[in-house]
Amino acid sequence: MSTCTMLQVRYVILWPSTTSMWNTVSSRKSSEPAEPCGALVNGDCYYGDPDLRGALEFHERNGSLGTMVLIDMPPGESYRGVEIAGGGRLVRVAGSPGSSAGGSRTLHFTGIHILEPEFVAGIGPGFSDINSRHYPRLIEAGSPVFGYHTSFRWFDLGTPLWFLSAAAELIQESAADGSPGRALIAGAGCDLDSSSVLNGPLELGAGCRIGANAVVANSVLGKGVAVGPDARVTDSLLGDGFRVEAGKRLDGVVAAVVEQRPVISSWKEPS
Repeated sequence: MSTCTMLQVRYVILWPSTTSMWNTVSSRKSSEPAEPCGALVNGDCYYGDPDLRGALEFHERNGSLGTMVLIDMPPGESYRGVEIAGGGRLVRVAGSPGSSAGGSRTLHFTGIHILEPEFVAGIGPGFSDINSRHYPRLIEAGSPVFGYHTSFRWFDLGTPLWFLSAAAELIQESAADGSPGRALIAGAGCDLDSSSVLNGPLELGAGCRIGANAVVANSVLGKGVAVGPDARVTDSLLGDGFRVEAGKRLDGVVAAVVEQRPVISSWKEPS
């Protein structure tokens, strides 16, 4: 798919009435139909066509309360792993519970869960990290919680630098000219002044306007972003509708329009 992408969230509903799973199930009468399971997905990752249907079938086949979708540990990374035993049963999540014997394999959690209502009901109100608290509790109790080992393309987008690195790789693959400095994806209706300088990897959402002598490089711009004349935008993420005034310099920022007001946050260390 177009890298564009990465600024959008797509929802895939595999089961009916998935939103009802978030209701408190303890108040349900026994005569009422069973609540369906549902998926909980982290919003700061890129998922390249994960096998959700296979994960669901695995989850149901094992009678699992909670299933984590797992892949091999990304090369060169040191995330705290998820240990599984034969058949995929969870043994430890990020080292917990410490009392548990080690698993036969250590894999990487992608941010996708399939959860039964009973799992959700046990979380309770307030902040909760289900990976560090609830999965270990269920493991210690001997409850059926599993990891589904699969393979698909995955990127961590949890920081602006990681986001831009992932975007660069995807843009270079998708652009007509993916060579360094020239990889560009532009949405429909963009107005790019002939004197502007555009250095890839770069993605421009539909309807972007780049003014005279402006420079935009190694960035992702959402829909309808306007960069004024003589402005410069580098190593930045600009949300839909953001305006860069003429002559302004933005380097290493995340910027968006929030409640009709521009908000800019720098992610680069001062040089």
